[in-house]
Amino acid sequence: MSAEHHEHHPEDGEHVRELEAELEKILREAESTVVELRRELAEQRQRRLQHEEIERFEEHLANSRVRWEEVRDFFQEVLHEIRGQEGPERTGGAEEESEDDDERR
Repeated sequence: MSAEHHEHHPEDGEHVRELEAELEKILREAESTVVELRRELAEQRQRRLQHEEIERFEEHLANSRVRWEEVRDFFQEVLHEIRGQEGPERTGGAEEESEDDDERR
């Protein structure tokens, strides 16, 4: 080996530091770009999901109507059972009192 390979020139060290600084700058910019791209990708996915749900709006609306009908049917059944357990005296009596009150007026 010759002495040239072991010698370090001050300008070589400076050049290496400049290259490292430039590489660090490029890496920071690349990382920043990746963060921005991920954010944009997430926004696009969110918009796509929103559009898909909007496209299914009529289906959602139809399903909610069916469910509301089921709720109504459930309450009608509950009322029927309650009235059945009370017997005709209580239910009929309450109706008769209302009719009697109307007749008195």
